[in-house]
Amino acid sequence: MCMHKTSDFLEAVVFRYTGHKIVFVDKSQKRAEFYFEHSFDTDQILEEYRKREMRVEPQSFYLCEREIKNEIYKTNH
Repeated sequence: MCMHKTSDFLEAVVFRYTGHKIVFVDKSQKRAEFYFEHSFDTDQILEEYRKREMRVEPQSFYLCEREIKNEIYKTNH
């Protein structure tokens, strides 16, 4: 399985918003690193995000932001 790794919070939100599955969250460093499944549209989404061309539905994007924050702050038992 090919994965995309990022420690950029908004990039992680964008990938979650576009339906990419979180495979793993590494919280061993100062900044959490998110690992997402790489799919056929990963590179296109990343390009749209970086060029500020992406359009989102605000409420859905906000919910994805909360989901990513929950991943950062949840504890592993």
